[in-house]
Amino acid sequence: MGTDVSVTDFQVHLQTAGAVVSIVAGSLVVASLAITLGSSLLSSLGLSSTAPGPRAFISAMQFVGFAVAIAAFLQLSDDWGLIRWRLPTLRDIGWMVGGLVVLFGVLFGLSALISLLGVSTAESSIVSTGRESPAYLLYLVPVTIFLVGPTEELIFRGIVQGTIRRAYGPVVGVVGASLVFASIHLPSLLGDGQFTTLAIIFTLGALLGVLYELTDNILVPIVVHGLFNAVQFVVQYATQTGML
Repeated sequence: MGTDVSVTDFQVHLQTAGAVVSIVAGSLVVASLAITLGSSLLSSLGLSSTAPGPRAFISAMQFVGFAVAIAAFLQLSDDWGLIRWRLPTLRDIGWMVGGLVVLFGVLFGLSALISLLGVSTAESSIVSTGRESPAYLLYLVPVTIFLVGPTEELIFRGIVQGTIRRAYGPVVGVVGASLVFASIHLPSLLGDGQFTTLAIIFTLGALLGVLYELTDNILVPIVVHGLFNAVQFVVQYATQTGML
């Protein structure tokens, strides 16, 4: 009997890891292809990919690739029930508002603590690009609301967290998905303090994961994630243009 249990456990570990690696790696590969396709399209139209609008279009293509990968994964696995969702209720809307407030509160609190401790943080490549071309940040607002929030939440909270949760429970699901979520942001971080910034991203991702578990509705973290990013882009734009 002990051998049977061991084999069963091994199969669960293998299937869970395989599903997580498949959706994350598959999403990155398809996103890369989508970016290449988008760049080729801009080139054929004679448009410079360094201009704010075209550059935002290239960013959007990454998440179009994510959407294709999500649909392919769910179709091939025939596991559409993995994503828990429903039309938002008034209670869900309350969670959206509260979740957004909590995320900003935690971000400000962590930023203040890091500043107090004198610890450095890495800079996002988006902020770096926005400094050179502030209009790029405004173009990203609809991109993050309609593409980034939905696709990243469907991948990391819906599929990754859902898969890990199914095997090991909600706590491990939230922690595991948040670790994966933070790790894929590493290539976009510039300068020193990358691990500090990854810790912040992990914390915010975990809060989105908890929000998903509390509401049982993927639309809640999707909306919170999209609006959270959008507000930051608007603030960054106002900062870079001297409005703040």
